[in-house]
Amino acid sequence: MLYFFAIVVLFYFALAHKFTNIPGFNDKKKFIAFIILTYIASFAYMLGSDTPEYVNFYNHLVPISKLSSNIIEQYRYQPGFTIFCSIIKSISDNYLLFQIIHACLVNYVVFRFCNRYSCNPYISLLAYILINYLEFNFEIQRESLAVVCGLMAYEFYDRRKYIWAILCFFIAYYFHFSAIVLLLIPLCLSIKPTKRNTILLVSFAALAPWGWKAIPNADLFLAFFTDSTFYSGYINQELNTSYNMYYYISFYIMNMCIPLVIIWILRDKHPYYTNLVLIFILFKMLSLFSYGFYRFSNYFVCFYWIALADCLPYVCRRYNLKKPAIYALVLLVVCYTNQTKLTWFEDETGKYIYQRYFPYEDVIFGKDKYP
Repeated sequence: MLYFFAIVVLFYFALAHKFTNIPGFNDKKKFIAFIILTYIASFAYMLGSDTPEYVNFYNHLVPISKLSSNIIEQYRYQPGFTIFCSIIKSISDNYLLFQIIHACLVNYVVFRFCNRYSCNPYISLLAYILINYLEFNFEIQRESLAVVCGLMAYEFYDRRKYIWAILCFFIAYYFHFSAIVLLLIPLCLSIKPTKRNTILLVSFAALAPWGWKAIPNADLFLAFFTDSTFYSGYINQELNTSYNMYYYISFYIMNMCIPLVIIWILRDKHPYYTNLVLIFILFKMLSLFSYGFYRFSNYFVCFYWIALADCLPYVCRRYNLKKPAIYALVLLVVCYTNQTKLTWFEDETGKYIYQRYFPYEDVIFGKDKYP
């Protein structure tokens, strides 16, 4: 299966990568990894629960020459995505072209970001494929374009090219309005991380999911963005109490405890992304009851990949541990906690209505093709 083939290849590359303090890929393996991940996303057929909706949207969209302001207003919550799809529709009516371009753009920017900021890019890519790859390429195609524009905005901001950073921010915002959360990045980078601030933020993150509904009219802040009724379906959700205790324990471990341990291990190095990882923790914990905060967390999860990549080789060197053992342990833990992503989706009656990610089928060797 291609998913596991990609994981094995990246795992091998991560083991073979020599740990240095200099970010970036140091060999030609990056090209192989890029081709594998891009191929899987480019030529997949109807994978993911939202893909049929994207296919339907694309098939009913007009080319850019016929795109009017009325059509853009009809999809006013995604004007950038509408224009982007309309341009591609002018080239080909086949949704496959959009999927290829989308996969190339998203994965190229992710690779470049890991290459620029990670001391072991292959570990970062392992975290990407295990945690966010399927969502970014199949589930949240609009938002993933906004996320990679956000990564580009961060790169320009880091290089003090503020005009380009602002431009990328606005492009991200028009792809998906959740990109407004990118405005927190300059603020986070300007605040020096301290033990006191960390404890306060983590305490708030741990308790916030259980206390949010106690705040009257807590969702009114969304009116700042646009028509607040559009977001009510995301924000006005009760905390789902149907899960068992194992779910909540594993959720807290994966999204709060492990990131905190990573920050603690790297405390002497004072990484620049400490506050950004803490914000990621906050949004992930809030996403327990609100899908809207899950969307916000996607803009900060990339810094979690970098933190994980910096942490593992550092632990191996500091505590004289065998690199294959510690890498394999982390890989197994992450795979186990994300195993539900490789299952079938079923409705309330228990009847399977469409496949999510397994089994993988592509349009080249498979029998089904996009219209």
